[in-house]
Amino acid sequence: MRPNRSIPDTTVIPELAYNDVVTAAKWLCDTFGFQKRLQIGNHRIQLLVGTGAIVVTERAPSLRQVDFAHSVLVRVENVDQHCTTAMAAGARIIRQPQSYPFGERQYTVEDFEGHIWTFSQTIDDIDPASWEGFYTGSNPDLSTNQLLELVSSLKRSWRLFYVPVETLFSQMAYKRAAVEWLSRRNYPVERESPTYKQSCNPS
Repeated sequence: MRPNRSIPDTTVIPELAYNDVVTAAKWLCDTFGFQKRLQIGNHRIQLLVGTGAIVVTERAPSLRQVDFAHSVLVRVENVDQHCTTAMAAGARIIRQPQSYPFGERQYTVEDFEGHIWTFSQTIDDIDPASWEGFYTGSNPDLSTNQLLELVSSLKRSWRLFYVPVETLFSQMAYKRAAVEWLSRRNYPVERESPTYKQSCNPS
């Protein structure tokens, strides 16, 4: 992606509207630990959030109501410490820090104008299959080298093409990646089998 000094170097940049941009930016920096990057007049301020960014914008007079149906999720190193700092700064804690089975510890807070934020700390690396999650695209954690190692080990057994794919991979995207990898190398994969159809169309 082409760099531009006038915009943060990140892909997704939420824009949040406040009545007073300067006041909002200062509050977010003091309370949540964000860093001011660039100010454009008094109507836009870019803030850095770790490796991400947000833009504080001026709310139009006709749009005074905050949309409570949406929130922003931010990853932090220490969620309990972050929550304590936010609470001391006057933020309203909606949900106290809590650990979840998908490996994250999170709390939810409302800022001084009603925007909802959830801050999340990773506490463990959890297989999504253990909590009924599955990848809908290619799994970024499954590398070509890992597939090569898998196929090499299976080739030592004459049962390679009779072992159901679902016994080799615990997640749908793993299955699909393996089937596609094998088929591209002219291995005899049966695409009409229930296993392949299920891997492409998980229920």
